[in-house]
Amino acid sequence: AAAAEPAEPPLHIESPYRPEEPTPQSQPLSRMRRTIGEHMKRSLDTAATCTTWIEADMGRVERARAELGVTALPIVARAVIETLREHRAINAWLEGDRQTLHAGVHLGIAVSLGEDGLIVPVVRDAQDLSVEGLGARIRDIARRARARELSADEVRGGTFTITNPG
Repeated sequence: AAAAEPAEPPLHIESPYRPEEPTPQSQPLSRMRRTIGEHMKRSLDTAATCTTWIEADMGRVERARAELGVTALPIVARAVIETLREHRAINAWLEGDRQTLHAGVHLGIAVSLGEDGLIVPVVRDAQDLSVEGLGARIRDIARRARARELSADEVRGGTFTITNPG
């Protein structure tokens, strides 16, 4: 019966209530945030960027993770390493008219420093590590990054970044 009756138009299409817009607040950037912004801008200016969305069934990863006693990150990192070794043109530097292909994989892992921003320590020669070894190395560099115990060499030269804010 309700479908047969013509619907009455609503009294209001939109709510007349309009909350006040919050006043923008400006504050100086910390040195780390300013540096992150500068590096991100430089990356946009110097590197080809693209975004690809892919759905993946992570069931096998979840089973392997539970069996090995690690998080999913070292398993995914191992897959990235194998892909970079198989497709060396991705693991390369492009400088002017020269391309430098790298045999080893130095894997950057982003680590949140809370309000202080983030840092990307590098797992050097990651291709030599097992999934368990990657998990142990990632835990170690993340702990030392948060404790500010990394050397300058441990945060330079990564060829690929996996974000792990935790």
